[in-house]
Amino acid sequence: MRFSSIIELVPWVLQQFLVSVAYVFACHGIRYRRNQNENTAGMKKRNMRYVTEGAVLLVLFTFLGIAADLIFQNSMFLVSWSVILWGGLALYLHFFSEYRPKTKFIVWCSMIAGLQSLTSIAGQMSFLTGTYLGSGWPEAAARFLVYLFIPALAVYLSRWNFDDFEKLPVPGLILILSGDFSLLCLVVTESVWPTSGADEVKRFLVTYICLFIIVLASIYALYSVCKGQDSILLLREEKQQLEKEKERFYMAKEQMEEIRSIRHDLKNQRSYMKILLQEKRYQELENYFSETDASFTAPKNYVNCGNKSVNVILNMEYAKVDSEITIDSLLVVPPVLPYQDDELCSLLTNLLDNAIEECRRIREKGETEPKIRLEIYPEANYLYILCCNTTDKSTLSYWMDGVRSTKEDQVQHGYGTQIVARIAEKYNGCAEYSVQDGFFVAKILMEMTGGQKND
Repeated sequence: MRFSSIIELVPWVLQQFLVSVAYVFACHGIRYRRNQNENTAGMKKRNMRYVTEGAVLLVLFTFLGIAADLIFQNSMFLVSWSVILWGGLALYLHFFSEYRPKTKFIVWCSMIAGLQSLTSIAGQMSFLTGTYLGSGWPEAAARFLVYLFIPALAVYLSRWNFDDFEKLPVPGLILILSGDFSLLCLVVTESVWPTSGADEVKRFLVTYICLFIIVLASIYALYSVCKGQDSILLLREEKQQLEKEKERFYMAKEQMEEIRSIRHDLKNQRSYMKILLQEKRYQELENYFSETDASFTAPKNYVNCGNKSVNVILNMEYAKVDSEITIDSLLVVPPVLPYQDDELCSLLTNLLDNAIEECRRIREKGETEPKIRLEIYPEANYLYILCCNTTDKSTLSYWMDGVRSTKEDQVQHGYGTQIVARIAEKYNGCAEYSVQDGFFVAKILMEMTGGQKND
């Protein structure tokens, strides 16, 4: 039997303990940063659940390991045990992890590749320790020291949050899967043709160490590629939006100038009507009213908040609001703001466009009175912007600095909240998104006195 003595059994049980801890952290580790607003009771409940899961995994792996030791011969134990660990992690991620499917796949592939490398490295280090230093507890200590890298591997994997990315490159996924397949082939080869001499063990040891380094480097490389790809998409989307909003801004500005011209003409027309009235030319006055009455319908939700740029942007956006949507405003905006017009336009239009789209969506689902609330006013040295709208969501899925889009084409959407957050950060501020009492709430703070943030 493989576990014929306590010197062999103790390190193996310690390995299962470290594997269980690593699996729990690999399955949930990234989610710790998503629970910043969780209360103490919620944290205790969550941590107790994680401890319970780890204890169940430890008991399960220990039982299955002893069973595999009784059933399989020594040459096949490593293969059978690898299958148990790989299948166990796959099931655990599938049923208990909140990650998206592609992230689960990456965590599974990377974890099993690293775990397999470390398990083999531990066995070879134990063999070399017994050869050169002495058998018994020195061998067990060598195994345990290598096993300590197992939870460290899980911590490393949680450092790279692939849930932040909407699209993962297929070649990167193939690279990781190829590495896992290569490791499996090496494990089978080592089991079928067991090594006996120290030189052969050293060759396998170097091979496994190199593969383990490749696994770590592949994860970092894939994350870097995804981050670069996402940054390019974000910058491209941001540039397109800025150009679009800039064009719309100047179009709306021209319309505002036209309105001012009409208001100026009204003064002359009023003088003309006054003359007609004084001269009692009532028929001509009546004809004049008939000709001009339809031309001066007051615009819906007309905004005059004290800032010309904000007036233009909000009047442009308010014109999009359907009659079934109620919109309320509290606007006290300084006449001069230290922000670029195109960035201010992009920020406000992204907030309001998202609010209008969400209200239309829930209107189609039967909501009778969708509402939008917009507040803009100074608070200390900051400009405070609140935009909230009716929603049927109870939770949000966060993505990078923003909120994940619920549209079908998430690769091309979902950047609006990120763009808002980046503009706010540029002016030493921040953006916060939440769901409260049936409303999606976006809160923005931007400094009005300090200028732009230094990179």
